[in-house]
Amino acid sequence: LERKICFHFKLKIEPNVAVIDLDGDLILESEQQRKIDKLIKKRADFIKNYLNNFILKYSYYHAEKIANLNAIPFTQADLILKSLGIS
Repeated sequence: LERKICFHFKLKIEPNVAVIDLDGDLILESEQQRKIDKLIKKRADFIKNYLNNFILKYSYYHAEKIANLNAIPFTQADLILKSLGIS
């Protein structure tokens, strides 16, 4: 049984601000689509928070590397993530 889930999100990173907007568009393809739909509706906040933390954690490090390569002042990712409670 294969399940495909597609999340649409917007990511905006600035030196001191990271904003992730999950617009709630979930495209699901599976035999049990209704069951998965119910699960996501019941657990939407958990899924959103998990994705936000994952995307933020890995995207911010990438942005920091690009900023350092181009000599752009950028707050260290470790400090930003720690202040947001993400380890």
